[in-house]
Amino acid sequence: PVLPPGTPILFILDDGSESPLGFNYHLFDVSCLILGSPAYQGKFVIDGWQVRMKDVSQSPNDLPYRLTFDHAAVFNLSADGTLSKATVPEIHPSVSTRPGPTQCADLVTVPQNWLPQVDDSITALQIYR
Repeated sequence: PVLPPGTPILFILDDGSESPLGFNYHLFDVSCLILGSPAYQGKFVIDGWQVRMKDVSQSPNDLPYRLTFDHAAVFNLSADGTLSKATVPEIHPSVSTRPGPTQCADLVTVPQNWLPQVDDSITALQIYR
């Protein structure tokens, strides 16, 4: 997909369910390197986005608190990998809410030689797609 710059991808999962996407740090890296936008797993609560940590959304006392985004691509994700488009609910920021990182530079370091060349005409990304 073509995403406007600064558009995070949010995958809503139920607490306690297995994620078909694996751990968040893998998702951050892969999403930034392939799509150019960060991706998060978690859920919405009244005052923002709770990033999923260790199969459950973080507790209110865990960093990085709740996140807000000006805009995002949002999907419901089931344990079997089924995706459905979702919308961002109305958020009421609190003292535990802060703006979420929307730029890949805030999350990962992209190597200077990315995209790796397979031969003189195609890149590894083109093979992947």
